[in-house]
Amino acid sequence: MLITCKCLNVSIVANGKDISEVDISQLGLAPAELNEQFFKEDIGKVETERITKEQAALVQLRNAGSWVIHLCLNCSMNTHAIHREKGASYVLVNKGLMTNPEEIIAAKNSDRYSTVFRVVVFDSVEPINTSIPSPSKFSASRGTLHTSLQQQLAEAIQRETLLTEERVRAYTEQEFAALDRFREQANNEHRTLSRLLFKAEDLNSSGNPSDKSNRASGNGLPPTSPTKPPLNPHTRLPPPPLASPNPSSVSPNRNAARTGGQVSPKRTTQSASAVNQGRPSGAPISPVGSRLNAQLKQSRTIGHGAPRSIMRRIPHSNGGSRRSQPSDSYDSEGLFDLEGMDENPAEAFQSGEESDTDGFSCEKYPGTSLNPKP
Repeated sequence: MLITCKCLNVSIVANGKDISEVDISQLGLAPAELNEQFFKEDIGKVETERITKEQAALVQLRNAGSWVIHLCLNCSMNTHAIHREKGASYVLVNKGLMTNPEEIIAAKNSDRYSTVFRVVVFDSVEPINTSIPSPSKFSASRGTLHTSLQQQLAEAIQRETLLTEERVRAYTEQEFAALDRFREQANNEHRTLSRLLFKAEDLNSSGNPSDKSNRASGNGLPPTSPTKPPLNPHTRLPPPPLASPNPSSVSPNRNAARTGGQVSPKRTTQSASAVNQGRPSGAPISPVGSRLNAQLKQSRTIGHGAPRSIMRRIPHSNGGSRRSQPSDSYDSEGLFDLEGMDENPAEAFQSGEESDTDGFSCEKYPGTSLNPKP
């Protein structure tokens, strides 16, 4: 059984689980000894195994007959009394000591427990900053005890200093290792971004390798886009028309290809009439209308005796022997076959740059006129 004082300074390990009762009158004390405070308290008898004092300097001893009484100065408690002759085998203890294990553990876990001196330090009545008397004022025995306290203090501070330095060293190594990892990661990220920046600068300064090859080969073509096919100067114009034995069999698509995709309206009597009907009365005739009327009159006057250049421009009438092209075909109507004409393919219709009187001479045909009559 463990028995301790209130401050855990004095600890007694006893055999058994209970404290035996004792009869004070059977102790053989003198009347003066009976007046001792310890014998006036509730005491008992135990057989001890070991008695421990955490701070022996804080335990005061005094004699009472054949007994040595122990007083804890820290908690001001008479802890026990030892017989001079029988020793530790016969010990009287104060029943006010702590015997409950839970109570002892609570005292060790309290905030007032000192890990340096291993006792519970109670609040002092005097201020903490009160100066300690000089050791020279102590007696020889008290001076020795005071020196023991000072030595314990110095040893405890030294141990804690070493532990603190070890913790600081370990923490410093850990933090510097973390700093090294951070520095290495930051440097790697900086190198990666710098390489990207230099690559972009090299691309801007050197340009596209494909552009360099095009400029070196002399093509000079602009770069192609994903949505447009590459430009080829040889494919910008439509292919030349193929020879056909029958000029009237040329399809509208072929005529459109020969004229560069430009389709001219039919030069027929119906179209001229439609133009004249749509014109308000008294309005001047446009140059296109004048030219069309002149050609129609020339075709009626000249007939089959007109030159080839004129006959190519005379459209078939609806009553002709040849079947006309569909109404939606503008440049593919049939042409007159003149005597003596070879079967060569018909020439392309006139473009916007040709004159309607190319190949026709008024001097050869005195009865004709290029200007319409008013």
